[in-house]
Amino acid sequence: MFIKYLFFFCNNCYMQLPIGEAKTFRGIVDVVTKEQVIWKSATGLDDGKNFEQKPLKEAESPDLLKDTIDARTTLIEQVADLDDEFAELVLGEFSEDFDSLPADKLHSAVRRVTLAQKAVPVFCGSALKNKGVQPLLDAITMYLPAPNERNYEFLQWYKDDLCALAFKVLHDKQRGPLVFVRIYSGTMKPQSAVYNINKNLT
Repeated sequence: MFIKYLFFFCNNCYMQLPIGEAKTFRGIVDVVTKEQVIWKSATGLDDGKNFEQKPLKEAESPDLLKDTIDARTTLIEQVADLDDEFAELVLGEFSEDFDSLPADKLHSAVRRVTLAQKAVPVFCGSALKNKGVQPLLDAITMYLPAPNERNYEFLQWYKDDLCALAFKVLHDKQRGPLVFVRIYSGTMKPQSAVYNINKNLT
């Protein structure tokens, strides 16, 4: 329910179109680059590791290409409403043909509105089959801020000392407990002892 309300109150930038749905879902189309990514099972193992990425061609999928162009036009118009720099570019050089707008210009504009928290890029995939994971990870590095681009007020108290958040613990049969950590400042080295301020222990 929270997710439903979250999407209702924000600007959603739909970055992909699905190819198939439910059990027939087999790939996505990148709205920005007009490329399709198709996941293929190898030796009966459908784990999302094997996929093919290629341009979307009218001869192969005319209806899907039309839907992609329409979605791209909608995305351009939406981002232009949120970013003045991008709006000037679109209205100045590409007002007659949105389809000729370079993908890198659209990528940059989507990143700006994302960092400004004016819009949320939306992607599709299947967690069960690990389909859509690779494009999602690429999008994280492309659109979300790097650690050095964020300004956290609490970091002034740590300066160069280690400040990190342990957000997940995974129990591995061979290695034991593995802790995933996000580092805000400082560094961590193997075999180092870390003080936990919440539990008051090392």
